[in-house]
Amino acid sequence: LIILSLLIGLGCTGLVQAQGPDTVFVENVIASAGDTVDVLVRVKNSFEVAGITMPFIFTGQGVTLISGTPEPRAASPAVFTLFFELIDSVEQTALYGFIAFGNPMPAGDGDVLRLRFAIASDAPDQVITIDTTFLPPANVLVLNDPAASSIFPTYIMGSITVGTGGVVAGDMDCDNEVTVGDIIYLVNYIFKNGPEPCSLELADTDCDGQLALADAIWLVNYLFRGGPEPSPPCN
Repeated sequence: LIILSLLIGLGCTGLVQAQGPDTVFVENVIASAGDTVDVLVRVKNSFEVAGITMPFIFTGQGVTLISGTPEPRAASPAVFTLFFELIDSVEQTALYGFIAFGNPMPAGDGDVLRLRFAIASDAPDQVITIDTTFLPPANVLVLNDPAASSIFPTYIMGSITVGTGGVVAGDMDCDNEVTVGDIIYLVNYIFKNGPEPCSLELADTDCDGQLALADAIWLVNYLFRGGPEPSPPCN
């Protein structure tokens, strides 16, 4: 418990990417080989938004980005029009631009974009990450207000877990090993609203159907006290 207390202290001192007043969140979803799956992109904005530029890069085998469509935010008068969509299937990148004709999107929190991916029928178990990137000549993640001022939001990466994700039980951060970093990752998720583990099922180390402090304690015992291995996949 002393070790866990130290790790909780570390987790609460900034190891989670800080979420500012303006943040873009990409959903974490679970899929199977052969699926077509939608991933929602949510924006929390503290000002009126009249334009959005969103570059993405995704990694994985047998995955294709089919399209991206504006997602109407509930109770928002803004109607975003897709200004441009550039998908590079080879480099696994995409660039989207939206403009709000008429009313801008007021400050708030809600979905703005739906990304549709196709997973090949022979795709392996894996975790497909969906990150932002810089795309030449000058495209970065940016929100524009009605005066065309640019605000650069925090970005919270999303993922598609295919099958088990190819992730080892207890591996929270997708690096294919179980270390003290996974305990910190789980502590941040539970206590600091950090990003989800790669696979929620494989993160449930004690197979009780929920993610809680007990799962972090299980990992501490496994790594430092010779305790049993994490139990998932759970029956």
